[in-house]
Amino acid sequence: MNERSDGLIGAGSRFGVAADGTVSGDDGTGGQLAASLRYAVRMASQVDSLTGVGDLVRLSTIGSITVIARVDSCAGNEFALTVHVDPTTSTPSPFVKRGSDGSNGITRSLHRTQQMLDTQWCALITGDHRLVGRAMHGTDRSTSISLGVLDEVGLRVLALLGAVGPDFRETGVVLDYQRSAILVVPIAEHALFAMADRFERHLVSALVNEVRSVLSPRRLARAETVDEPLA
Repeated sequence: MNERSDGLIGAGSRFGVAADGTVSGDDGTGGQLAASLRYAVRMASQVDSLTGVGDLVRLSTIGSITVIARVDSCAGNEFALTVHVDPTTSTPSPFVKRGSDGSNGITRSLHRTQQMLDTQWCALITGDHRLVGRAMHGTDRSTSISLGVLDEVGLRVLALLGAVGPDFRETGVVLDYQRSAILVVPIAEHALFAMADRFERHLVSALVNEVRSVLSPRRLARAETVDEPLA
């Protein structure tokens, strides 16, 4: 799916995916993008039962190609999608190969995510499924999302990133639900994910640039867990 036949897979295309997987229109990838989006949407839709964010309404990517998949719930936990894929004028956030030590980098990244994006919570999960960072808005842990729930959400966002190839989510993926939104940012094989009322793309791009300049994927893979409230 990562090979580009014309420089931009599916650029400028519109297509639909029925609940049974039937594709109407051309996704530009011989059906691979359509199948990947179905799987990604299925993973993202499971977050509601964990966090109460409501039904998934839209999955969209941020990068040199924008994918917007609008979601219709169907019977049997299947989903019909209407998808628009188009090149954008945005510059994908580069990966900068430097970083502070693991715990300091995690702390700084979590704080900056909350400050810049006004998140309710944010977390970091490694590619081997270890939750190594969590930060909550406020200090009342009785109303905080639990580590166990964040673990489960993290597993799903890693699966989602695995489904939506790097050509389509260079900067990140935004999941819009009925009551909140979740941002997923790839950091090599790891992921930063956060929940807020909504996400502004220009702020996300700025945040991702900063986070990737701080976090070293190699150090992140070896990091110990950081867990702290944010004021």
